[in-house]
Amino acid sequence: MDVQAVYILLRDGRCIYSRAYSENPADPQLLGGMLAAFNIASKQWLSDGIRKFEADGGLSFVVKDFESFIVTFQVSRNLTNEKEAFLDIIGYKFFAKYGNTLSPFEGNITIYKGFTPILDNILGVITSEEGRTKQNIKIRGIIDDDKVLDSLTIIELPRTLQKTALDLLTVKQATPEELASGSDCSVEEVEHNLENLLNQGYIMCKTIGSRKLYYIP
Repeated sequence: MDVQAVYILLRDGRCIYSRAYSENPADPQLLGGMLAAFNIASKQWLSDGIRKFEADGGLSFVVKDFESFIVTFQVSRNLTNEKEAFLDIIGYKFFAKYGNTLSPFEGNITIYKGFTPILDNILGVITSEEGRTKQNIKIRGIIDDDKVLDSLTIIELPRTLQKTALDLLTVKQATPEELASGSDCSVEEVEHNLENLLNQGYIMCKTIGSRKLYYIP
């Protein structure tokens, strides 16, 4: 699995959530201390976007700052740009569910245990009966740097695509079934529209087993 562990830390380095997908995860508190030290040494280090670094023992990390917290992947090798986009999705989902608990943070980290099934779903992780995890996911799509799916772009799209594009922009990621449930279109029509947007370079799709999840990187 590319992603060996996921850590969510406060900006002062305290780890409030971690999920290991390998037998050799980094110590969350040591990792947090290291990131805090990096940020003190260079206040721009975390705010410059996605950052990558290696630590002793051959451990590699990818880091993304979300102002009130930091999402970190421990990785076995360099992630593709498509999988780096998962950092944004994870950060968005975590903030949507727990943002009101972070400022001020009252020290109760047990409430974040409920994020595990959400995280596993994002990464396409399947847990076997023996408790082992594996990542069963395929990613499709190449984002065109000149194409950003926003409200202005949607106005310029063909009318048949506008409703589906707007619905996806609102939720950031969804299955065709989820988008169709709030639409006058059938699941087949919504999926056709999503594939059209994907082929034009606006969105991407990850397939988890037989489930297709379309998302905006």
